[in-house]
Amino acid sequence: TVLIMLHAKAILFAFFLLILSGLSASHYLMAQIPLNENHTDSNDLRQGSWTLLYDNTFQPVSDTSAANYFRIITYQDDIPIGKVRDHYRNGQLQWEGYLKADRPNDVMDSLCIWYNENGGKSQEAVFDDGTETWFQYENDQVKSEVRDNKLVLTAKKSNSFDAWVMSYPQLNDAYLEALFTTGEACAGKDRYGLLFRAPDNSKGYLFNVACDGSYQLRIWDGEKFTDLINWTIDTNIATGPEVNQRLGVWADGDRLVLYVNGFKVGEAQDSTFNAGTFGVNIAAAENEGFSVDVTEAKAWDLPQ
Repeated sequence: TVLIMLHAKAILFAFFLLILSGLSASHYLMAQIPLNENHTDSNDLRQGSWTLLYDNTFQPVSDTSAANYFRIITYQDDIPIGKVRDHYRNGQLQWEGYLKADRPNDVMDSLCIWYNENGGKSQEAVFDDGTETWFQYENDQVKSEVRDNKLVLTAKKSNSFDAWVMSYPQLNDAYLEALFTTGEACAGKDRYGLLFRAPDNSKGYLFNVACDGSYQLRIWDGEKFTDLINWTIDTNIATGPEVNQRLGVWADGDRLVLYVNGFKVGEAQDSTFNAGTFGVNIAAAENEGFSVDVTEAKAWDLPQ
């Protein structure tokens, strides 16, 4: 999944008009952001409505002229209450959802929705107290949805198009695993697996197993795949439809070790990516509508 940011050219035009009328740039920037009192009580706890400012990497800033985003949030005894909304600099909604906490990092909860700058919905994710965080997404190739406490991936076309759905945690050296269950139709190179060490949604390592009992490991650099391990048959891989498959990756420095159902099946060395988020992927080569359920996904940081 790739987020496409569309910039509103009208902002530049409005800014130019204000300069001509004698208003300063800082006046314009202040006027676009609804400011709140940002009250802290005698115990140094945040209370009531606040306006928070962020730069283009979502780091807090105090100067409105440096703000690329702003957040409207309500606190009760330092805890966020009600729906929280983030906005682009032009006032367009960028994200809305619920937070269990917002410092030092956001702990999202329940349904959260992201928007493009043109107002269109880009992604949804369901959070359970900051964990089990899967983005829900649909286009003409793939559909992902959380249903009956599991993530359901469906490849709409049998064209070997690799699509993935990302989770939230950032990982460096880590062991991660996920439990997959294949659907009613699963054959040949219909495949599924893990995308890991993804620096963004369009890059990372891709570990797949196929319904014929083979696996592979590839690099996706945003434009092309490079094989680290080509398709290899392994007897530890369950084949066919309606089977459970536990996939694991041990990523330690440039060492990438692959596991299926608790057994090591392969290993490679590569240093293209050393950190990032992870996700799950699907592709159909034989069966249109090929689907897998993801019922479990876990990650552990490796000891330093």
